[in-house]
Amino acid sequence: MTELYAPHQAVLDARIIELTGQGARVAAYGNGWAQLITGKRYNWLFHVVATLVSVGLWFPIALIIRLFGGERTINLFVDDSGRLTEHKHRWLPRIAR
Repeated sequence: MTELYAPHQAVLDARIIELTGQGARVAAYGNGWAQLITGKRYNWLFHVVATLVSVGLWFPIALIIRLFGGERTINLFVDDSGRLTEHKHRWLPRIAR
């Protein structure tokens, strides 16, 4: 990708400022792209211990939290014409990658 003009980069920077104001964290940033993370990490150790202590009663709760909670990534791209593209997806466990 070639160097972006300042107005195109400004479109990306404005969206980054908007998302970080809503609690997102910038994971990576480059010329014309950025990756942000929202949400909190899944504390798998806590859920394993809670499941063992409760003799398995905590497992359904841990499963629901794992499926619907956790971190999500937002990938932002700006093309040469200044159009902003945004892709959102959930972090997958390492086994599924």
